[in-house]
Amino acid sequence: VIVRALGLIRPKADYDGAELRTRTLNLVKGLLNGETSKDLLREALIASRDLRSQDAHVAELKVLIGNRHTNGLTNDEVTAAIIALAAARTVDANAEVTILAKDYLVAPGEADEALKQAVESSLKFPYTTLILGADGKGH
Repeated sequence: VIVRALGLIRPKADYDGAELRTRTLNLVKGLLNGETSKDLLREALIASRDLRSQDAHVAELKVLIGNRHTNGLTNDEVTAAIIALAAARTVDANAEVTILAKDYLVAPGEADEALKQAVESSLKFPYTTLILGADGKGH
């Protein structure tokens, strides 16, 4: 619940201060690995998506997705990692959006038909794409 709340509160550097935002991003980042309990990992994936973390979690999310055949993640958890990675974006002064790992995300979608829909929908609408939380509900 605490981890999900961090994503919902979504501390902003310009409002809450860079230190608070960085600590929040680092806390969630530390949970984004295959050894984290499944419930806590799912909540960290929701928080990562909701934090709009830009590049703070890209490396960890790529490892989760890249090692999906050996790290014991379920399809729901891999989908959640895809959604969180698709939310890693920047927006410039002209409101141009850049998806930081777009090329990386396209490959799993092309290689695995089961992931294709998750990749395509999360590239379009990452913040509204549902992730199943530890409670089994979509968030």
